[in-house]
Amino acid sequence: MLRSRLARCVGTVAGVALLLHGVDAGRAAQGLAGADWRWLGGGLALTGLCLVGGAVAWGLLARAGGAAMSWSAIAGLYLQGLFVGQLLPAGTGGDAVRGVAVGRQAGAGPALGSLAGSRLVGTLGMALWGLAGAVILREAVGPMALTGACIFALVLVISAVLALSADSVVRGLGGGRARWRSRLRRTLTPLASTLAGYRRRPHMVMQCALLGVAAWGLNLCALTFFGRAVGVNVGWTVFAVTIPVTLTATLVPFSANGVGVREGILVGLLAHAGVPTAHAAALAILVDLQMLPFALLGAGVYLRGRRRTSARAAVIVLEPVDAPALLATLPVAA
Repeated sequence: MLRSRLARCVGTVAGVALLLHGVDAGRAAQGLAGADWRWLGGGLALTGLCLVGGAVAWGLLARAGGAAMSWSAIAGLYLQGLFVGQLLPAGTGGDAVRGVAVGRQAGAGPALGSLAGSRLVGTLGMALWGLAGAVILREAVGPMALTGACIFALVLVISAVLALSADSVVRGLGGGRARWRSRLRRTLTPLASTLAGYRRRPHMVMQCALLGVAAWGLNLCALTFFGRAVGVNVGWTVFAVTIPVTLTATLVPFSANGVGVREGILVGLLAHAGVPTAHAAALAILVDLQMLPFALLGAGVYLRGRRRTSARAAVIVLEPVDAPALLATLPVAA
């Protein structure tokens, strides 16, 4: 019931209503209207660089798995994924676009491997920056938050090591007479083989990890710029600690991608850090709109690709047509 469409719609509306009830919507709107465009422009530029890092990391993994895609095609698919991710009420729409594109060229293993790898390096970058922020703000966040940040980062590092070595575990599933073991081995072998191929290219793995860390650092700088635009003068450390907490709201089953809940958590955490709720609400809206310009760019790339596909289809249809014979039939048809 919690995962039904009706529950998600009701939960999203309720979350937005509670958010508007808990903040001064008028002052938040005034803060957005009076935002400093210089800080906004700098924040968008940094967001663009962050997306470049994410696209390059995913492209390296996809090409390592055998996908013969140019960097322009990788950039276009990444932007289209952002567009689809903004349309669908889930966080996996963009992954679906990129996964299908890689799967058509290299198969399911490289498709899933590139998505899992790019997600892992991005989350690892977020965890390491969050750990750095928790260490700097250890007196403010307390020992529990610092311990949680340490555990989160350690779990991700261990998960990455285990994922790169998963092929040895999958090979062991072939023993025995149980049919489910054989089916499970056949299902997991393409992904495990792709991850094993990454393990044999340690320099590429290190490049992707560094790109993930750098991209999340640029994103934190962009959030700092957006905060300055609406009068929120907090450092990157506050965002490094609060944003990972707000992203957990996307897992809430009774809200579309955590809308309403995610913003409420961010406003509450920023208010705890001493930020006025009106300014925090304005910043939460900017965080939601951060990817919108790039998603619109992805929509343009998608529509351009559709027009090219339609033009190629028209050429294929018209090429074998005998034009004189077609014209001769027109009077009869009339």
